[in-house]
This record gives sequence, structure tokens and C-alpha cells, in this order.
Amino acid sequence: TAQIAAIIAAGNPSVITHGNGPQVGFILRRSEIASEVAHMHTVPLVSCDADTQGAIGYQIQQSLDNEFRDREMDTQAVTIVTQVLVDEEDPAFSAPEKPIGQYYSKEEYEKILRLQPD
Repeated sequence: TAQIAAIIAAGNPSVITHGNGPQVGFILRRSEIASEVAHMHTVPLVSCDADTQGAIGYQIQQSLDNEFRDREMDTQAVTIVTQVLVDEEDPAFSAPEKPIGQYYSKEEYEKILRLQPD
């Protein structure tokens, strides 16, 4: 964060982004296990994504704000949770590279679709 704060202190407005794939997969899997073991509802993938965006963004924001305060800078970091529009016809869906969550049999998949059609 010190390097980022130095860039901002030099007068360069900045936007910081991050990935969250492994974290989303962890939260999704935790939700699936809670559903299996304690019969709790599963958390939708989009909510897992927003959850991790907020958590990671918060950590970055806190670190930057602490650095800004240490440098006596009159600025503040802001976290924004975003949404992504995905094309269902994207050819990448035919060859996924980073699966998340557990694998399902065809029967399990069909049952999930009946219970959660959206």
C-alpha cells in the first residue's frame, strides 16, 4: 500500500482492481457443505462474488486509508462492488478453465435446476 499511496500522493488518480476467483470458490464450497451437513440454504454464486468483492475491497480500503493517515494525506479510499454482464453464448463456457464449487452428476444437476430454476 505504501507504493500505491506514493503514486496517489504524486497527484495520480488511481483505480485498483483485484481478482477473487479462489475466494468465491471457497465461499461457494462452504455454502454447499453447510447445505449438506446442516440443511441450510446455499448461497447463490452472485452473492458469493459480491461477498468477496466487498471483503477484499474493504481490506484494500482500510490498508490505504491507514497509509494515507500515516502520510497525513487528505484523501480517502472507496470500495465499489460491481456486476459483470456475461454472454451465455460465450464460447469459453464450452471449455471452462477454472471450475468453482463442487461437481454434480447429471441427476444432481437436474434436481438443482428444479429447485432453483433461476
